Amino acid sequence: MVVKRTFQSGTTHGLPLVAAGTLLVAATYGMARFGVGLLHPAMAVERPGIATALPSAGAAQFASYCVAAALAGLVVPRRSRAVAGAAGVLAGAGCVGLATSTSSGWFVVSAFVGGAGAGLASPALVGLLDALVPERVAGSAQAVVNSGTTLGVVLTGLLATAITAPGAAWVLMAVVCVVAGAAVVLLSSGAAVAGPPAGRGGRAARSLVLPLVLALGAGVASAAVWTFGPTVVVDRGALRPGQVGLLWAALGLGGLAGAFVARPVSRHGPTTAFVVCTAALLVGSAAVLVPGADPAQPLLGAACFGAAYMSLSGVLILWGPPGRPARRGFRHRMAVHRARDRAGRRLPAPGARARLSAGASAARLRPARRARPWSPHSSPTDAPGSRRTRSGTAGRRAPARRGRRRASPLRPT
Repeated sequence: MVVKRTFQSGTTHGLPLVAAGTLLVAATYGMARFGVGLLHPAMAVERPGIATALPSAGAAQFASYCVAAALAGLVVPRRSRAVAGAAGVLAGAGCVGLATSTSSGWFVVSAFVGGAGAGLASPALVGLLDALVPERVAGSAQAVVNSGTTLGVVLTGLLATAITAPGAAWVLMAVVCVVAGAAVVLLSSGAAVAGPPAGRGGRAARSLVLPLVLALGAGVASAAVWTFGPTVVVDRGALRPGQVGLLWAALGLGGLAGAFVARPVSRHGPTTAFVVCTAALLVGSAAVLVPGADPAQPLLGAACFGAAYMSLSGVLILWGPPGRPARRGFRHRMAVHRARDRAGRRLPAPGARARLSAGASAARLRPARRARPWSPHSSPTDAPGSRRTRSGTAGRRAPARRGRRRASPLRPT
């Protein structure tokens, strides 16, 4: 993807947009989508008509999420702002519908609408962050925004514990969804985003085949915990209905690990990171869903599940097409490592590379010293073919200049 950055947009809008994007992900994912499974036990007690609607609602949410993400891919990044606003509106509408639903059909339809908001949020934010966040921190910004799910999950757990009426909790979450979507639209007003260059669409699509397949598998593997985790834990007596919010709080706190996934992905590669996160996801899922009366088991399992799920989401976001800045940074670092191996020596440390890069910039700005022209009255050693000219001061400076030129491309991306 080709993006246009300006100094003003990268510095003025970048940080507020990261904060607003984190809130939008928290609202659309942690609240509107994943709050259904958490609040359903209390809603079933208050509204018996929706007691059996949870499996259908979970399937409807997942289907709408996939459909919305696919449709968003057709219009982003050019329409990223509109998609982000639509994400907040749809998630808010879904929350309002869940707050007022008294029948299974209305509950499932509302869950379907709310799930679509989450499917629109991520594609829109990826394009906007690429446009307004400086390239050197684009990968970290994507990981931080993606970890906003943990914030939404924690807030949903606290609301479920503090508010006995689930309808009031859904109304509050609807307000957060709409406000977050509006904030992203306003803060991204300076974004100038262009689509992929001509002739690269097929290449970018092929590069996304494996990440998309793995993302679908991860979603299916985690759906059981998101949809049925609270109900299973309450039914087996590990937690009381009034304590079920602690499960989501533990999950969200563990998910904070997802904000730090950019460095491991750049160091070990997305494939290795995905395998490790998937193994941790399965371990956490088993701890939550396997029967056991000890309350520590589901809480620790939820924390492990949350850390693995949020990290896994960050890996898949960074595992983008080659034109993405985060991907370009990953490919550049891998090329640096390969060059280091071929040279048979270690490259300087990051601080040394920065100093060398600064030295290279200063060298380029310093006026070049011209060699003194030779004349018959000059010393014989100053002649163009003399040993001193070949190995003297000018000869000693040449390797240093070559070294500085090699260090310049190694600046952090």
